[in-house]
Amino acid sequence: MSQALVAVIFELHSAKSVGTKVAPRKYDLQLKPKPYLNESCDFYKPDPYHPRIMKFVDEKYIPKCTPQYEVVTSIINGTLMIRKKEFSEFGHWSYRCLKTVGHANFTVEAWVEIERPDSAEPHCDVVEVKAEKDGQRFYQFVHVQIYKQYDIRLSSEEAPSVHIIVMDTVSSPNFVRSMKKTKRVLEEKLGGIHLPYLNKVGHGSIVNAWSFLFGHSPENGSETIWGPGLRGMPPTRKKFLNPFYIGTAFQRKQYRTLLSEDDVAPITCYQGCKGLVNPADHWMANGQLSDPSTEIYRENVTRQMIGSSFFRPLPQPRNCFTLKIPQNYCMCQKIARVEINSEMGIKIAEKSIEMINNELIDNNFTDICVRHYLNNQTETQLIEYDNRGINGEKVVLVLFMTYPANARYGAHALVQNGNFQIQTEFFNRMNEYFWQSQCLSTRIYRDYCYCKEMARMEGYEVA
Repeated sequence: MSQALVAVIFELHSAKSVGTKVAPRKYDLQLKPKPYLNESCDFYKPDPYHPRIMKFVDEKYIPKCTPQYEVVTSIINGTLMIRKKEFSEFGHWSYRCLKTVGHANFTVEAWVEIERPDSAEPHCDVVEVKAEKDGQRFYQFVHVQIYKQYDIRLSSEEAPSVHIIVMDTVSSPNFVRSMKKTKRVLEEKLGGIHLPYLNKVGHGSIVNAWSFLFGHSPENGSETIWGPGLRGMPPTRKKFLNPFYIGTAFQRKQYRTLLSEDDVAPITCYQGCKGLVNPADHWMANGQLSDPSTEIYRENVTRQMIGSSFFRPLPQPRNCFTLKIPQNYCMCQKIARVEINSEMGIKIAEKSIEMINNELIDNNFTDICVRHYLNNQTETQLIEYDNRGINGEKVVLVLFMTYPANARYGAHALVQNGNFQIQTEFFNRMNEYFWQSQCLSTRIYRDYCYCKEMARMEGYEVA
């Protein structure tokens, strides 16, 4: 029996690949010498069943979803099957292969007639099926399979199969709560490894995928008690993704690789950035591409890797600065105490709201987005962690809600002698807001926008 290693990665995942000690890079922020904590940090293990969480969880809820399109074809063990009883009498059935060419095009082969419901064996990964009668197409569907390539590869004992499964919009605690059977099958049947302490490093799924697959730092990191600020290095339309790519590393070990995504904008060329020519042996793509199989890639593999790994000596100390994790997403802390509606907490919340409103002003969104105010009808929490800076600075997280959007935000800050310094550069909204921000086409600022039109519909008077 072949062995398999399954790593399940969630949206709350580490953005770093394997790596050794990394020299300073030109895009790091250069600050004057300053003492920082040179120590590893503590963190607490989240409890997926904490009472504060469970009051919002309804395990009996089953969303109603009725398929509107009847799929009557399938590919089973390489054979294209048609399950429609009227096949021989109703219509003319055929299929063709689709093959990707470059980043935004594909070629199509000639249509092949399907003579019997179980007679076709397409020799390709992507198969389009159609059915026509009297010149009218009444059925069309695209299937994806893995068409086996019969060439030499290492045995399963020498190279066990490895599956990296990314579950979008599912945090690790939520996965434990809501997908118990899936977790049990992955761990018990497939030898899966659940990594509960992996830490996301950016806002959204794509940027985190860039991090753990390509080693990119997607967002700037503000100065913390562990080290100076760091400049992010997200891919752009003008810059190629890193030569290091985890899939190519497996290909070089004679693995057959598959990249299977459920989005038309794949991670290798999202938003028009330059990606890879062939990220896998079996894949679909539509972005500008480059070839990672260059001499510089073969000679400088480890130079492109950052972060920590079980497969290499772990650099010490281990904290959010050495692992290039922005403070916004840092799990490196333990709660010491919580204050409700404290004077310092309200000051930090009001300053944070001022920063949010200034972003709306600076980007000319005030005509369509409502101004935020502190919601005094809700609690403002100041959470103090047990971390301390060299000079005794307290590390705090302030949770607050705004009016009239009822938007929930969090702000990290350092506090000392009655003064504070906000470390958060971008305030990610922490509760549901998609329906409030549809008037804004700029995706990055939707966290801040409560559309005036929506506010009026909900009964608020806005200028």
